[in-house]
Amino acid sequence: MVDSTELLIGDQLTARMRLESREDVLVRLPNPTVYWDDDLVEVIRLSDQLEEISPDGLNSFEKKITFTFWDTGHYQLPDLPILYQKDGQIDSLWLKVPLIRVKFPPGIRGDSSYVAPIKDIMDEPQNFIEKLLEWFFFYLPIVAVVFLILFASVLGFLAYLLYKKAQARKTYKTPEERARIALKKLLAKGYLEREEWAEFHTGISWIIRSYLRLRFRVRALEATTNQLLDRLNYEHLEQSLLLELREVLETADLVKYAKASPLAAANDFSLKFIHKMLEYVERQEALRNR
Repeated sequence: MVDSTELLIGDQLTARMRLESREDVLVRLPNPTVYWDDDLVEVIRLSDQLEEISPDGLNSFEKKITFTFWDTGHYQLPDLPILYQKDGQIDSLWLKVPLIRVKFPPGIRGDSSYVAPIKDIMDEPQNFIEKLLEWFFFYLPIVAVVFLILFASVLGFLAYLLYKKAQARKTYKTPEERARIALKKLLAKGYLEREEWAEFHTGISWIIRSYLRLRFRVRALEATTNQLLDRLNYEHLEQSLLLELREVLETADLVKYAKASPLAAANDFSLKFIHKMLEYVERQEALRNR
């Protein structure tokens, strides 16, 4: 749900993703930055997922996102998947994103036109000196003003391009950078220190799946471990990494669904694997881009 489907260019828009259920389900609300093109929309803030249970047994899950657009037009952003787990089965619902219109502020248009005034009819011919003086005192200021307007317009356009380029460099992050940021946030939550193994390994699995989806365009979030591994091959990761990936994901499945208690070595192995996988893919990308 959004607070408006129409806004001025540069204004901020706040949307709320909310799911309510009377059943005991585990819900994971999406991160829109994974699904929305950074060139179309700028995400300013994204809240953590809030969960609460009302006295009448109604479970609610909510997340808020604030974003803006830097160009006018009609935007139909991609729908967002809401993943949920019930009775050990993972499924998804799709959240419909409404059509959003971005426009200029009142009184401002996207283009402009200039109609020159009609000249007065000359009653008698002018000599050369008179014409020269008329051109100098009348036409020269007009030419100067037009030149200044054109010059200012060019400078403004170049400044706009530089600003957009700087914003793109500032906001764009590679899939590897996003994965490292997500891992840093997961570790900051202190799951390992509190021995909350299910939360930690579920987070590890989610980071890996989100990264594989973003980097290799494979359907990873809704797939089982075996399905995901079937969709990967040696063009994505080398054989040793695929074997380690299976071990990390299967550990997460055991902790999450079988309530297993992993050894400290398993926790450390999962963390080292993520760094190892990201560094491997970065090296391969560097070789391809030579």
